[in-house]
Amino acid sequence: MSNAAKGKNNQILRSIRYLLDLPDGTVGRWINSQGLVASPDDVAGWLCRDVEDGFKQCPDEALSAFLNALIEERRGQRDPRMPVEPTIDNNAVLRKLRIAFTLKDHDIVAILAGSGKQYSKAQINALFQKPTHKNFQRCGDQVLRHFLTGLTRRYRPETNAPSHKNTDQKDVGRIDSEEAAERIAAGSEAQMPAVAAEGSPWQTVKPRRPKRKR
Repeated sequence: MSNAAKGKNNQILRSIRYLLDLPDGTVGRWINSQGLVASPDDVAGWLCRDVEDGFKQCPDEALSAFLNALIEERRGQRDPRMPVEPTIDNNAVLRKLRIAFTLKDHDIVAILAGSGKQYSKAQINALFQKPTHKNFQRCGDQVLRHFLTGLTRRYRPETNAPSHKNTDQKDVGRIDSEEAAERIAAGSEAQMPAVAAEGSPWQTVKPRRPKRKR
């Protein structure tokens, strides 16, 4: 499933650019290092919000190339080099960030806790399983957003300060009104499956109904 729709890739790209404090030129250089051609105008458009003039929808290939380059910058180039995927989803984004920052399951649990969300190791592990695995779960937009928030707070702790002002920080915790409305209508959070498989780490106990006042 592609992430390109509704500017999701743009939000992810902006969040990581902000996290690492990268100049726009570096973003373009990283993408081009993977065999793609991204002009300065392209990069500027991909870093725009969808309500801004000059906005261009960031394609999956560009985000995949950027994340591959991030891995090479932090971990060194692999042989053979990682391919640039024509489509990318939240699970793939999370997987690439996990490799780039050398994170274990307990690290990801701690990063998510840093954004105010609690997840177990079993729940995190399910996000990295192959789609054919019985416990595989898709990474919802909310999980990825919380992860980026926690990762930013870990690597840029000044973002916790109330006085900190940077327009890019809005993207770290941004919730699109359309997506929020869909979650409310569905009556469940984005990262939780509609029906958890028996024995799945995402299976939850039904909450008790509140007692009626007499």
